[in-house]
Amino acid sequence: MTETLFAATFTLSGEFLAEIVHRAEEAARIAAREELAAHAPPPAPLAIYMTIAEAAKRYGVSRRTVHAWLESHGMPVARIGDGSSFVDKTGRTRKGPTIVRIRVESADAWFASGGAK
Repeated sequence: MTETLFAATFTLSGEFLAEIVHRAEEAARIAAREELAAHAPPPAPLAIYMTIAEAAKRYGVSRRTVHAWLESHGMPVARIGDGSSFVDKTGRTRKGPTIVRIRVESADAWFASGGAK
């Protein structure tokens, strides 16, 4: 009987010690993460993009004018998707989208430098 009681006490003690070690390791990981975060450079601001309609409103022109700036005046643009063809579920061939977005900072600099002339 004494051996059984001793074994149960040892098991509980072992689990208790394991929990203490686990919590100490977790506290050390958190402290290390906080230390790294304290010395890390601030994150770069996210690039802000606008649609053609938003650019037209921002510069007080029509969407057609913004399209003309993109095509022939070299306004900076990000094109997402290549417009390649694909076959849909019904078996018809379709053209994929090309999404156009304009980076605000680049477009403002382009506009201020006289790129819209």
